[in-house]
Order: sequence, then C-alpha cells, then structure tokens
Amino acid sequence: MLSHTFVQDWLFKDVTPSLIEEIQQYIRRPKRNEYVVLSTNQPDGNLACFALELRSPAHADKHPLFDSRSCKSIFPLSVKRVDASFLVARGNVVNSLFGKQGVIIGCGSVGGFISEDLIRMGVSSLTLIDHDILSSENIHRHCIGWRGIGLPKVEVLKVHFSNAFPNVQINAFSATAFDAIQNQKADFSLVDFVVVATGNPAANCFLTQYFRDKHPGLPVLFSWLDPYGLGGHCLITNLKNSRGCYFCLYGDDVHFGCNRASFAHMNQPKHFSKFISGCNSAFVPYGCLDARQVANLTIRNLEKVLAGKETINAIVSWKGDPEAFEQAGFQVSNRYKQSEMELMDLQHNFADENCPICGNNF
Repeated sequence: MLSHTFVQDWLFKDVTPSLIEEIQQYIRRPKRNEYVVLSTNQPDGNLACFALELRSPAHADKHPLFDSRSCKSIFPLSVKRVDASFLVARGNVVNSLFGKQGVIIGCGSVGGFISEDLIRMGVSSLTLIDHDILSSENIHRHCIGWRGIGLPKVEVLKVHFSNAFPNVQINAFSATAFDAIQNQKADFSLVDFVVVATGNPAANCFLTQYFRDKHPGLPVLFSWLDPYGLGGHCLITNLKNSRGCYFCLYGDDVHFGCNRASFAHMNQPKHFSKFISGCNSAFVPYGCLDARQVANLTIRNLEKVLAGKETINAIVSWKGDPEAFEQAGFQVSNRYKQSEMELMDLQHNFADENCPICGNNF
C-alpha cells in the first residue's frame, strides 16, 4: 500500500499549478473508489502504463487524490493495454497495413483467411462483399468453421471478427460485386486497397474494368487457387502508370478455371470438379492449407505495395505438389514447369499489348 504523501509528490512534482487546478475542476466530486490510469515515456519511445486505486471512507467530502483525509488507502494496479498499436506490435513487426482501410470482394475460403489475417495485421476497417451462404460442406476449409451455417458469409464473418478483435470496424454487404457497386454499398474512394477473391473470371473481368475506369491507382489484388493443391496466384494490378491487368491473363481464351498464369494446362480431358454424393455435391478440390498459403501470399505482396516496395503490376505464384493433380488425369501447364527463379524474373512480364482494357491501342 502506498502513502498519500508519496503519491502526491510523485504525481505532481513536475505539474504546473494551472494544470493541477484544471484536474481538480474535472474531478471535484468525491468517490468511494477512484481509479487513476497514468502513462510515462520509456527510453525506447514506448509508453508504460500503470494505475492506482484510491479508496475513501464513507464520510469523505473531497476527492481522495487531493485530500489525505478523504483517502483511506491507495493500491497499485497492473494495466493490460488493448489499444490497437500495442496489440498489433505484440503480434507483428512494424508493417504497412496498420491503420489501413480495405475492401474484400469474395469471402469464401481464400477471402475469409485474407480478411482474418489483415485484421491481425492491424487494418482499422474492412468492408466485406459476398452474396454467398455459408454451407456445411465448406466448414473444413473456411475460417469460420461450423458457426453460421445457412447464413450469409459476410454477416457471419462480421460477427466473428467484431467479437474476436476490439479495434476494427467491419462493414458487411451480402451482395454480388456488381450489385454492391451499382447500389454504391462501398465507397472505394475512402480505402487504401481492394482484394478480390471471387474465383469467378467474369466477375473479375468486370471489376478490372471498373477499377481501371473509376479508381485508377487504387491497388487491387486478385487471388485464386489452382485445383488439387497445384498452386495459387496473386495478381497485383491497377497500380499507377503500370500496364497489365486480370483480362491480360485471358484475352479471348477464357477457359473454366484456367488462364495464362495457371499451373493447369488450358486443354484438359475433363472438368476439375469432383462429386461426393451426386451432382449437387460438385466442388473443386483444394484444402485449407492451400487457401491459407494463397492468403499469406496476397498479404505479403499487399504489404510491399502499401510500403512502396512494389510499384509495377505483377503476377506472383506459389507451386504445390502436382502428384494428386496428375493422378486425377490432368496436365500441368508450361508455366508450372518454370523454376521459381524464372517465375520471379517474369512476374512483371504478363501485359498483353492487345488487351481491350489496358493494351497500347486502348
């Protein structure tokens, strides 16, 4: 227990009389229990926080901080900080995502993991856009798991993230990307980045055109997976004064799930979907580790973009094991056969000069 004289001398030795008077005006009423939280600068520039509990007798008529007769006892308390800057610093080194605002379009397995990890990296606001419902067959490759089955994915994610993390604003719109834009559900002029994880080529081409026309220079990252754990991709696009877009990967050759960046060959003997219990159970096989890996790839590259370390549109990929893919009767693409060094060296060389969105003639 601390003495009243010690606390007063320690708290007010460097405080001006005018500031003491201002504090007295603010806390004139006596309280049976008063808590005082303080902070002090440390040599490394961080803040150290601590607190005191001051207890008053029943007959006290003045505030215990300034009157010794109104103070029965003083106890030191430990303080646990929950502000964003402290919590994020505990989990990460300094990063370019802290305090940023973003939009996630597509909140399935990939988009869910991206959203969760962006929040852990300290983004201050996320807007989630997806029209889909959380279904039971996806619980082992979605960050939500079993909770919220049959409900809109974005609403379930909003509740989950709001309960799990205290310092982030979550906005959720259960709508397609087209409807969200048409109905102005998201204000893209206020955000620092957009991540698109729809896995839908038609929707992605629409979004490519929209952001190039309406929000040039706003970083837009497209993320998707190849089937059977063959690999994953992150397209960095819409950067200022840089050519190369999502449509460049397709041109006139739009195939199911395949484009010029794919590790799967465009000409396959059959569709990638598998069936467990009939036609209604069709799904493209990949696992939660694949979704997490492409989420990590996306966030690492988004960090580079926001830190100014990546200023050119690029296609970045990771290669998985082809065994399951080839055993299922499929063929890998020539791009898969490139070495990791070749993929890195060629990541900026994907722009199509005849692209109707970003080509030289348009």
